[in-house]
Formats: sequence, C-alpha cells, structure tokens
Amino acid sequence: MKIPFNRLILLLMLPVMALQAQTDTNEPLILPIYDNDKPPLAYKEKGEYRGIYIDLFKAVLEEAGIRYRFVPMPASRNQRMFEQGKIAMACCVNPAWYKEPQQQQMQLFSYPLFYTQDMFVFPPKKTFSIDDLAVLRDKRVALVRGYGYIGSENFSERIDLKNEQAVLDFIALGRADVAIVNERALDYWLARYPGAVEKGPVHDRATLHIQLHRNWHELLGPLNQAITTLLDTGAVEIILAKASTPLPQTR
Repeated sequence: MKIPFNRLILLLMLPVMALQAQTDTNEPLILPIYDNDKPPLAYKEKGEYRGIYIDLFKAVLEEAGIRYRFVPMPASRNQRMFEQGKIAMACCVNPAWYKEPQQQQMQLFSYPLFYTQDMFVFPPKKTFSIDDLAVLRDKRVALVRGYGYIGSENFSERIDLKNEQAVLDFIALGRADVAIVNERALDYWLARYPGAVEKGPVHDRATLHIQLHRNWHELLGPLNQAITTLLDTGAVEIILAKASTPLPQTR
C-alpha cells in the first residue's frame, strides 16, 4: 500500500514533534539513576535515593533550572535508552568510557564535576607490588560486574560481583588475590570495617561529567554554567563532604 506523501512526512516528523512538545511544555525530563546500592556514590535510605552521584546531579539540574524526575534503572538499560534517544542525559561518567563511533555521534559531555580514582585492594596481610600490571597474569582479580578496567587483558581470572560492597566482602575473605574498587566506596566501607582489607596503590583516575544526548544539545550551556557556579561557590565540595564515612559498626 502506498502512503501519501504528506502523511509520510508527518510520520517521519513525529519523533521530532514529540521532543519539541516536551521542550515547549517544560515537561520534566525522565533521567536515570543507579538502582544498585554503591554507597556513598548512590544508595537508597528511608525510601529516598541519595549519594554523591545523585546529589551532584540534582544540584546541577536545579542550578540550571531544568525540571526532572529520577527513575532508578540498571546501567545497561540506561545506556541502551540513551542511545535510542529516550533519555536526555546521565551522570556521572567519563568520555573515555564511550568511544564507539555510534556513541561519539550522539553524545556531548559537560565540564567535569569532580574526579574519582580506583584503588587496588588486598586481603589482610597479603599485599604485593603492582609496579607493572603484568604481575596480575597469575592472579584472581575481583571486580564490579559490567565495568571495564585498564589492563584487564593481564588478569588471569576475572571474578565479577554485584557491586563494590560485594567485591570488598569477597576480598576480605581472601577469595581473590586483589580487587579494584572506587576509592570513595572503599573508604566508606573501611570506616565500618577497619582493617578488614588493605588499601593498595591507584589503578586509574578519571574526571566525571554529565553525558548529554545531542537531541538536547541546547542544555549543554546551562549545564556547564551550573557546574561552574557550583564549583566556584564550593557547593560541590559540600556535597562530597556530606557523604562522609559512617561510624564503624560490628560486622
């Protein structure tokens, strides 16, 4: 069946019209947040989602005057919906994590919000030198499932676990030779369980940004201005400080 030319044009324009309608009516953007506890970066407390990533994202959006509604979802679904143009932005990521050609064509990145680093972690009294990642070729390495790691081709055995807490619990029991964990998550966990693992050297450092879909490119300016304001006023440091390590507790 042939489709009249005018109707064909209308069908092709519907996605653009829907996007324009959302912008014109100032409907809140549906934005993803982690659905998996990873304190102090993201977690649920008394029915409310909190943490460094969520609090920073919220502060930037509110400073930029962007209406939003957070929806917790798995990271894999988040990225899939972003690539389909169903999600405007996500936080907090590094541009180096998304280098595929199709990703490069659809994404923009804000100014950096803050930096993070991953640390090597050892079972108690079982540290070893990691001057060269080649030493990991006969080691079992505990990692967070779904994450990419520099030098992973050197890992003898990769043990993937649900989140940072699961990785730390695992390495504390000596079930792997070494782990790689976000430093803030590690310090948070160690404050509760001092001495349960040993903190090693830095594995990797990265700046974290807001990833913006090009369909919403007009929001990049307000986002960058908001980030600049939050950094200049010290608001970012205040948010980071509020995610202070908890009081130690019995395991």
